[in-house]
Amino acid sequence: METPLIQEHRAAGAKLAEYSGCVLAAQFASFDSEYRAARESVALFDTSWHAVISLAGSDRVRYLNAVLTNNIQALTEGRGTLALLLNTQGHIFAELGVYALREKLLTLSHASVRERTFATLDKYIIMDDVELEDTTDEAGSFAIEGPRAAVIAAIDIMSMYSRIIGAAPLCTMRGTALAISAIVRKGARTVAAWG
Repeated sequence: METPLIQEHRAAGAKLAEYSGCVLAAQFASFDSEYRAARESVALFDTSWHAVISLAGSDRVRYLNAVLTNNIQALTEGRGTLALLLNTQGHIFAELGVYALREKLLTLSHASVRERTFATLDKYIIMDDVELEDTTDEAGSFAIEGPRAAVIAAIDIMSMYSRIIGAAPLCTMRGTALAISAIVRKGARTVAAWG
């Protein structure tokens, strides 16, 4: 699997490597300059090793709120939060980034728990109007992090990159965005995003 940003990485002269089954940019410049940029300004991290699962249907918010550890019902459109998916004994199955779109919820988890996460979410849909879809093969993700991430969040990210579908800070401190997470589409099929 290749990141949907592979062309942009190649154009920027990035060294590529495989991580969790996905070919990603491993390095653009020296380690020192990349580290300094992330600590002092802003850095883009290609996180396309994520599994992406979407939930649609009128009960999607209530359902996911019932099976995860965070308050999904409090999410407004374009916002995201982190939550845990637990088994009945309280053991952690997966950490999920959950994002609210107008007509669906998107979850990001590590690709190594892709099948288990999908199966667990599917297992508890009984009488709920929830449609679960694994969109991992059609999507990728990236994060923009660093003390200047808020500057990027203030820019209309969706207008800058045609494959992004939505945008919202995932991590904030005192109202300032520190991390922005986005989901992008692969090929012609649109999936979703945040910034």
